[in-house]
Amino acid sequence: MTLKTKLTLLLTVFTLGAVGPAAAHSINNKTLRPAFGASATDIWQATCGAGSSHMFAQIRDQSADNNLVSLVVVSGVRGATTTDLTGGDPTYSPGISVNAGNATYTMLVNHTRTGGQAYSIEYHCENASGGHTETTTPTAESQNN
Repeated sequence: MTLKTKLTLLLTVFTLGAVGPAAAHSINNKTLRPAFGASATDIWQATCGAGSSHMFAQIRDQSADNNLVSLVVVSGVRGATTTDLTGGDPTYSPGISVNAGNATYTMLVNHTRTGGQAYSIEYHCENASGGHTETTTPTAESQNN
């Protein structure tokens, strides 16, 4: 192997290690609109591909007020809920995992009071050892009901 080939190989390995695979998927800057009141709910669906054991998700309330935003993730008869207790900061809620394997997962976003609420969701599918698996781009089944 020539020195040029060795350097190219080393640079490629270093670059891949530094960048790494994408760790999560996001739904960014969405809003539960005030016209639908405290019962406003956004519904999203994403599918975890072959080899998945669960979906991990968390939500960030982007509105600095006392109107809390929650995320419910459901697949089949399994589900979990998380709430961002501090709106307007850069921190996400505690993460949740729903263990339904390679399946379609429904993510429901709701809030506690009337008023518009901006939010972002971070989610991804993982295998049993925590490695990332195929995660589809979410579809919006129904918005602001």
